[in-house]
Amino acid sequence: MSLPQHALQSLEINRVTQVRVLGDYCIHIVKNISQWKIGISSILANALGLGPFKDIFWSNEFEPGAPYRTTVRESLSEREILIATLSTGSVAFRDGINYIDTTRTMRCCRQDGLILKPSKPLTTNILLISDWTFNKGITQGELYSTKAMIKNQIFSIIFASSMERNYSLIPSMIGSSSSGLIYSLLWYFNDSLSTKYAFMGELNEWRFISQQRFYSLTINSDNIQMTIMVKGVPNELVDILVHNSKFESILHLICHFSDEKLQAPIIINSTNITRS
Repeated sequence: MSLPQHALQSLEINRVTQVRVLGDYCIHIVKNISQWKIGISSILANALGLGPFKDIFWSNEFEPGAPYRTTVRESLSEREILIATLSTGSVAFRDGINYIDTTRTMRCCRQDGLILKPSKPLTTNILLISDWTFNKGITQGELYSTKAMIKNQIFSIIFASSMERNYSLIPSMIGSSSSGLIYSLLWYFNDSLSTKYAFMGELNEWRFISQQRFYSLTINSDNIQMTIMVKGVPNELVDILVHNSKFESILHLICHFSDEKLQAPIIINSTNITRS
């Protein structure tokens, strides 16, 4: 793990783009010490303009032939991959040959391997940090937040794990505005605007919204139609969710990309949703 002085020196070395912010992964699987808690150290990395790197991880529970004297296991590989993806650093799975869980690992990227990540690193929410004062410096869980920015639209993400108490959050606490739509294991939401629709992003990825997938989002002058430009790679299928209160349901769209067409618009208005 990099010490603060190492991270600070990166300001003088433009080639440095990432910094490791956690200890060795082996203490997690061998000694059962929570090595995945990335939220605090990522604050410094983000302030320095660096991508926090969480170290390697296993995508499977057991790895036969692992070089440890006792049988070790990864109890929650989904959390490891999720943290690595939302960190904005490298996603470094370190499974043995033939033990990579491709279903889990491919949820972090496009079909060509490009990581689909938020616009800023996942960091501890200020509400949890301020609560240390009342608990003798002992954290009451891991409550993180981040966001993806597409044009002027904010798509917020909240992550919670190992919580010891309940917290009440409002969008302004994570840099969002006053209303939103909540969905999924993590909480993903964006403003529904006056048209009562909400773009919810990809169905099968750890992070539903990213600039690597959705590079343009425009709303017409009447504020009644949204056009979202989606990009992919040849032969890729992208599952997209859209919520519209008129239909009172979550709609599922599939975009298929060919060699000739690697970009596609999705048009959403108060009465219809179309794709090409």
